[in-house]
Parts: sequence; structure tokens; C-alpha cells
Amino acid sequence: MLAPGKKLPATSKLNTEIEALISEKNAAYNTYRTAKAEYEQLATAKRNAEQILHGTPSRQKKHEQER
Repeated sequence: MLAPGKKLPATSKLNTEIEALISEKNAAYNTYRTAKAEYEQLATAKRNAEQILHGTPSRQKKHEQER
């Protein structure tokens, strides 16, 4: 605790800056994680759609053999 009338040490400004940078880093990392999860969901949806449209590889072989 500081006694009344005393100023905070100069390092408190540095600590404030460090905390702000850490907060920004955490926000950027959370944005990255969200974007990565959304990309993975889209990639999975694309694979599923391609399988529905073109059939799974085993279904394609079976269809080709029937021709």
C-alpha cells in the first residue's frame, strides 16, 4: 500500500503497458482460435458435401463395377 500523498513508482506505468499488450495478445489468439475452428468446420462440411454429391470412394467403385 502507498502512503497518502506518495506517487506510484514508474514501474506501474510499465506494468500497465505490459498488461495491455498481454490483453491484446490474448484477444488476437482468441480470434485466431475462432477462425481456425470455423475453417475446420467449413472444411468438414465441404468434404461431407463432396461425399454426398460424388459418393464415397467405396460407393464409386461399386457403381463403376456395375457398369
